Amino acid sequence: MRKAFLRLTTCSLIGLLLTAFTGCLSLDLNEIDSLSENDLFNQAQLMQQGAINIQQYENTIEMYRIYIDKFSDQQARVMEARYEIGYINFYLDRTDEAEEIFRNIINDFDEGADQYAPQWIKVLSQNLKEKIQKARAERILEESEKQKRREDRRKKLTGNSPSGDE
Repeated sequence: MRKAFLRLTTCSLIGLLLTAFTGCLSLDLNEIDSLSENDLFNQAQLMQQGAINIQQYENTIEMYRIYIDKFSDQQARVMEARYEIGYINFYLDRTDEAEEIFRNIINDFDEGADQYAPQWIKVLSQNLKEKIQKARAERILEESEKQKRREDRRKKLTGNSPSGDE
């Protein structure tokens, strides 16, 4: 009986903590407007770290976009927020959106962003962009090989020899 009570209490405590934690991850527009530059950026980072589903990641992206709109004069942090939006899209397998963001970040660095933004943003953007391109090329090659095997099977079944075996 005591073990069951301890388990129930522990589970209740964990549930309460998760509810409290996830409650901190959502803010209404009035609260967002009252946040300082630093608090808004930190809140976006906390949301990102605590996100466990697509909606929470979407909310995080929105928080970063609000930050970008509200504090566009904070160039280094805006660049970091853009990178984080790209990273979230990459994580959610939205590779086209992520690749475009990373490409824009790299272009900005080529045009002088390195004077105000940390170099790690460019390096990680390049790495993830290359990873996306490599995965895309591998998928295309894999699809091409599958198509070739299907074609060879079809030719065997119809009595035609596969290409190159004549």
